[in-house]
Formats: sequence, structure tokens, C-alpha cells
Amino acid sequence: MVIGENVKWVIVEVGEVEGEGSLFIAPLTLKLEPGFVGTIVWFVFTPGWQLSANGVEFDACSGFDGQPQPDPNRPNCWSTAAANTQHPASFPYTINVRHMTTGATLRVDPVVENEAPPGLQVSRVPSDRRDLVVPGLFHQAS
Repeated sequence: MVIGENVKWVIVEVGEVEGEGSLFIAPLTLKLEPGFVGTIVWFVFTPGWQLSANGVEFDACSGFDGQPQPDPNRPNCWSTAAANTQHPASFPYTINVRHMTTGATLRVDPVVENEAPPGLQVSRVPSDRRDLVVPGLFHQAS
């Protein structure tokens, strides 16, 4: 890792809610400001859990150009290059984690969002449950 590198982090933590395995992710919507060029890194914070073989998946038709893969320089992380060149745009994706001992799996569906440049008027219509959660932390039960 280079000091001063432009990096956006997505933190993934596994916990329990009402006896069920759950994923907690911050941020739920990763916002890339206009002109952003850098790296997105997904980090699994919980010991014993790791990103699965299909750890971070963007829909092939989403238009997202990055190709997330295991990061050889950051243990328990995946990363991809990213740039905000499409204003505005939203890229839903899936995070898949696996328990290293039991093989249990969990998944969550967050979003990468390219923010519009200043002065561009954007109207958004709430489209799903993501609009109903507290900003900064998302919980999805298995």
C-alpha cells in the first residue's frame, strides 16, 4: 500500500441478531465523489470469516468497470480500481462471506454510487429497502 493512496474502505463484520448470523457493512452506499480515481477495498473485520470465492460480485450488466479480487497486499481484503467517470450512476453488488471452519455463508447487497458533479440536478425515486436504513450502517439477516 502506498501512503497517500486514494482508497475507499468497505468494512464487513459478522454478528448475531436474534440468534441468526448477520452481516453488518459500513458504508451501505459507498459514494465516489466526482473525479474520484483510486481503489475500493473490502475488509472482513470478524475473525474466522473471509470473503468467499465469489466474495464481491457486480452484475455484469451494471456498467461497473472494476474487477474485485483478493488483494495480495492486504490480508482478508479484496480490492479493485475504481473511477467516477459516469455521472451519476449506481452499481448494486453482492458481498459473500464464508466461515473458515464451519463453511457457513452469508451475503449482503450494498451499492457503489457515483455522485453527480456540483450543479447537476438529480432526482431520485426510492427504489428499495436501502432507502429505509440508517445511513452509515446496514444490517441484513441471513
